[in-house]
Amino acid sequence: MSKAANSFPDYYKLVGENIKLARIQKGITMQQLGEDIGMDRAAISKIEAGKNITLETLAKISAALEVQPVSLVDGVLVVSDYELEAYVVKRKYQRRTQNKDKG
Repeated sequence: MSKAANSFPDYYKLVGENIKLARIQKGITMQQLGEDIGMDRAAISKIEAGKNITLETLAKISAALEVQPVSLVDGVLVVSDYELEAYVVKRKYQRRTQNKDKG
């Protein structure tokens, strides 16, 4: 197998990380992104983890996140530590309140 063929998993991982960063920057959950493009949260999780993604799915995700597809494929998206921390705190709060409502 050629060296180029071995690098594809790393490339998918980079695309997945860029999708995750763009999603966090937009302030939406994997569930919300999935609903926007007709996929479930588990599928979004796999994509963000670096699993294979089709061009059609990439186009849908870029439209939902309001970014150019090339920024997800080639660009480096920057999310400040503050934005990332605020997102994590918000999600923890949402989970706690959801669990209280259930029990």
